[in-house]
Amino acid sequence: MKKPVFHVVVQGVYGGEVFNSDIKKEMYWERILRYKEQLHLELYAFSIFDRHAHFLFRGEEKEITDLMRRVGVSYSHWYRREYNHEGNLFRGRPQMEKIDSEGQLLKICRYIHQEPVKAGLVDKMSAYPWSSYWMYETENPMIDRDEVTERLRFWGRFEDYMSIREPAVYLEEKESHFGFTDVEAREIIEKRMQGHPLTDLDAIPHALRNYLLALMRFEDKISILQLCRVSGVGRGIVQRIMKDQMDLTLFRGTKVIHLQGQDLPEEVMNDPWNWFVLSRKQTAFRASDIWIPFGSQVEKWMRRPDLTREEDRVEASRLCREQLKVRYQPAAMLYMERQLSDGGVRKGLIGCLDLESFSRDPKASSVVRGLKSIDMKEVLVALHERETTGLDWPHIVLMVDDPDHRLIDPLAGQKEKMQELYQAQLPEKTGQIRCFAIPESLQDQVLEILDVLQDPGYFANRYKTNAPGFGFMAAEGEEELHAASILYEQKKSQLGVETASGLALRRVLVEVIDIRDPAVQVQTYYPVLKDVDAHTVLEMLEDAWPSSQTEIGRKNGSTIEYYAGSSYGRIQPGDPKYSRRRGCYPLTRMMSVFREYQMKYGGELGFAADRDEAIELGKQRRCMAFVWEPLTKDELIMIAKNQELLPSEAFTIGKKEDVRYRIEARLLEG
Repeated sequence: MKKPVFHVVVQGVYGGEVFNSDIKKEMYWERILRYKEQLHLELYAFSIFDRHAHFLFRGEEKEITDLMRRVGVSYSHWYRREYNHEGNLFRGRPQMEKIDSEGQLLKICRYIHQEPVKAGLVDKMSAYPWSSYWMYETENPMIDRDEVTERLRFWGRFEDYMSIREPAVYLEEKESHFGFTDVEAREIIEKRMQGHPLTDLDAIPHALRNYLLALMRFEDKISILQLCRVSGVGRGIVQRIMKDQMDLTLFRGTKVIHLQGQDLPEEVMNDPWNWFVLSRKQTAFRASDIWIPFGSQVEKWMRRPDLTREEDRVEASRLCREQLKVRYQPAAMLYMERQLSDGGVRKGLIGCLDLESFSRDPKASSVVRGLKSIDMKEVLVALHERETTGLDWPHIVLMVDDPDHRLIDPLAGQKEKMQELYQAQLPEKTGQIRCFAIPESLQDQVLEILDVLQDPGYFANRYKTNAPGFGFMAAEGEEELHAASILYEQKKSQLGVETASGLALRRVLVEVIDIRDPAVQVQTYYPVLKDVDAHTVLEMLEDAWPSSQTEIGRKNGSTIEYYAGSSYGRIQPGDPKYSRRRGCYPLTRMMSVFREYQMKYGGELGFAADRDEAIELGKQRRCMAFVWEPLTKDELIMIAKNQELLPSEAFTIGKKEDVRYRIEARLLEG
């Protein structure tokens, strides 16, 4: 019993020209011949073109599949080595069609030989060098011609039969389940691509690619197999495309585009890499459930109570009892301006952070990224305050990186549309605040920008990184944020997730500021050691930084200056891993050395907010101070991106006297 006959078609990925020179066609053809002989298969016809090739084999399906796999691997290896190419050459597995009857063998052979003429490459079949037609005329032994010529005895001369017009369509031109030929499907895809080559489909950002694939699958009704075959996109990718991926929100600058089944706008197709995609609707920041204190109560609540003092505990309890007397403000997102003592104006946005979007794990991928290591003693104090008073104390400040200033700054010019809630002088003459309720007409605009800034897709595109994304950097009040999260988790375990999720304590009041705001200052703190031996400390630092130099050297961003009594010098960290340009801050490594010294030898560790103050303290007997270039805003962003935690004493936002009075409106929780 004879083995079956198969028509096989090989195509370049994305319609690529994988055989677009004589040397490439020759290399592929040589491998076909070599493995055909090894597997004892018969080849009746072939034609090789720039983008694809046809073959007519007799053999078992498994044998032919093995042949094409070997040829593809060998040719791809040669091609990559010869042309320094990366990526796939071929569009998945070769297409194979079993010939149902022996009578079809001659027709498909004729179809393969006529392809060069139909494509307009030559005027007659014998003129095309990369097909088997001329091999029949010259009785070339590379083709198993006997099977075909024997059958042609009943049809006439070989040349006459092959010249008959072949009207049938085979394999890549057959109609799909939805009634499209591959030619028609390609036209549909090209229309969606708006004149851009098919090779761009898998090169554009994946969210845009998936949106287009979803349209082709669910709107144009192209089958999965045909879509893979014609577009060149992998079958696994197309199979995972969901219908809801036809909803897409794009963002660039101040322009936001919402798409639901429409074609991608031309401005997006022409510049896809400069559009940021909202991968999902964010829920971390909400404009809801903010209670606003008015009038004299603002000044009463400015001071954080010391709960170890009886009078402060009584005052805190009284404020809790009075919370129902405080007016509820429906327009629950606030815009705040603070007139600073130096004449600057710091602007902020006040709202509620959803604790479901916050993780206490510093390595987790959450909307809020911590910047400082956590002092659990402070967390327990904050947890006690929340449990006993129910007040959300004004210490949680989050920063966003908004280089285009599109979140907070535009609100400054729209204050006439807002209701001014109050004005107040801050304690210790540190400035004046004004607070405004943002109307619903502007809240949507603010929330839309917040959606973008905290979107992981935007983060990855903006920073060109695969690191876990985040939207906010916790600048102040991380202990209070952790305490709120712990309390919420406790309530979920006690009351159940569904009940606890509906409680007000699921959200915590925060102030959001723009790290790029000129009025936002990063205050660097410098370590000062007292009652220490400077020589021992320097030896321990050298052990912590292999190849470091404790001498005067060339000054750069990684150089640490030290002052120890009458001595002075510089430490040049030798390990490039700890370069500040890579996001590592000196104090991170130094703190472990200082703590180790204290455990072994004693001494005190303090911090100075002023560089000159630190130097003067370091010049005292048995004291030591370390100073370096102040922490920059870009370094803070890099530290957050690299998931590095700084010591809690490393920095603060704003001047020393401006630390304790961050948020002037509070959420009261019963």
